[in-house]
Amino acid sequence: MRTLLLALALLIAAPMTAIAAGSVPILTITNRPYTNAHNRDPAEVIELALSRRLYRITAREPGRIDAYYAARDVRADIRVSYTDSTYSITYVNSQNLHYTGPRIDAHYNHWVNNLDHDLQLEFAAPAPPPTLATPPPTTPAPAQ
Repeated sequence: MRTLLLALALLIAAPMTAIAAGSVPILTITNRPYTNAHNRDPAEVIELALSRRLYRITAREPGRIDAYYAARDVRADIRVSYTDSTYSITYVNSQNLHYTGPRIDAHYNHWVNNLDHDLQLEFAAPAPPPTLATPPPTTPAPAQ
């Protein structure tokens, strides 16, 4: 009986340990200052960085952009709040990232760190040139 109880306890504890092993405290970027060296529109800079990291924007308001990142069977919803000199990246919701209140799968923090880094680089860079639609190449008419 004692062996059976020990085996049962291990069966219950093993999956919980596996989930907890990959979980970390949720990373929140709060009021990160940025240098807008080229006086770019903060909303455009943030949207560009989000799109380059394959986030999909779900809502836009002055001072706030909501977006989500999805890969395979996981999804992370975030909010990027901003002013003329700072931005914040906060957790909103997730699916299949083992969210337990203060903890989440480590992938989430990796994604937030990448976005934070990209935002710093993007604010420091000049605006990208506008994209021009290139007409398809023309094929000369056959000679007659």
